[in-house]
Amino acid sequence: MFKFIHCADIHIDSPLRGLEAYEAAPVERLRQATRQAFARMVELACEERVDFVVLAGDLFDGDWREMNTGLWVAQQFRILQQAKIPVFLIRGNHDAASEVTRRLRWPENVYEFSTRQPESFTLDELGVSLHGQGFATRDVRDNLVERYPEPRPGFFNLGLLHTSLGGHPDHNTYAPASVQDLLNKGYDYWALGHIHQREVHATAEKDGAWIVYAGNTQGRHIRETGAKGCYLIEVNDREASEPIFLETDVARWEVLRLELQEEDDLTDLYERFRRELSLLLEEHSDRLLVLRVIVCGACKAHETLFREHREEEAVAELRNLGNEYPDCIWIEKVLFETRPPIDLQRLRQGEDLFGDLLRSLDLAQGKAPHSASEGDAKLDLSEALAGLLNYRDARTELRRAGVDLEDPQQLRAWLAQVESLLIAHLVEEDA
Repeated sequence: MFKFIHCADIHIDSPLRGLEAYEAAPVERLRQATRQAFARMVELACEERVDFVVLAGDLFDGDWREMNTGLWVAQQFRILQQAKIPVFLIRGNHDAASEVTRRLRWPENVYEFSTRQPESFTLDELGVSLHGQGFATRDVRDNLVERYPEPRPGFFNLGLLHTSLGGHPDHNTYAPASVQDLLNKGYDYWALGHIHQREVHATAEKDGAWIVYAGNTQGRHIRETGAKGCYLIEVNDREASEPIFLETDVARWEVLRLELQEEDDLTDLYERFRRELSLLLEEHSDRLLVLRVIVCGACKAHETLFREHREEEAVAELRNLGNEYPDCIWIEKVLFETRPPIDLQRLRQGEDLFGDLLRSLDLAQGKAPHSASEGDAKLDLSEALAGLLNYRDARTELRRAGVDLEDPQQLRAWLAQVESLLIAHLVEEDA
């Protein structure tokens, strides 16, 4: 039995562009976050007593020339060296552009795969054969997997690859390959990098091999939300267990949506925010929480915010509430997506198409005073939709959609959905 950690996309000292423009932004804490997350991964490797670490590209972040960053990383690798933990890494697209990677000398426990052709390293005592190739240039468009070697018989074969696979909307396409290309190699585990979201594309039980993106170890902006970290994998008799996610991030980016109800005003918004903050602090008490707050919903607060021009006041108050926890929460931005509420009673009384539709739906759902029984509900529906149901195609389509015209409870549920869609359309038109 042996264990290893799979990590990727460290982006050490990645520049945090534009944070200085935000009032009271914890710039230094966020600037140090990628280092602290990487140090946490090193700590976890030592605590778990893993046999090796694989790093699937983008240790560094681009074409800057700051050697201090590289020296700091080398020191972290020496901590692993003292624990007798080797590191196997490939260069990703950001590493290929980095001046630091060309000038650094790693400790003896660090093995970097060639960028010219696929290369293999073997740990005979563990029965592991590792295969990989790094990026020689930033813009690699070839399918590197095609040249990877055949698996070594009797060994646990692990492939490292920095790739976009078939493409991803948030990332450029590099070293494209299909999942089937990877499976066809016959390896036991593919440690992937480049995509910053954790993703499992294949499992040993279902597909014969694990194909896994570890994601990045630290979120860097609002498009990288949620927990970030690395995977711990245990291997017994050449069979890898399900990867265990280990959190490493010290600052977590999250989007908090506050859905206001029709009668909610600004006071209700602030109270709701207090409650949500309390819940978030319980969940994220050990790290900085970076929040983007989105206020939404059809509510009274909409008119106060926009007709009375109190958006700035609301933003200031929400930030003030967050500032009650200065070491725990920073509000990155507040966005308003509220809509004006709809006076349904007025619309129901209207002598127009929407009024007729709403009254018919009330009648069909048994909301009218004289419609109390299930029998009445069926009768009311027939009356309300008599014109529609005269069309044979309409009845056919309703049944095809799973609507049983003889089941009053199902009909009421269906009509409630129709009413919700209609109201949503009205709100959108009014906004």
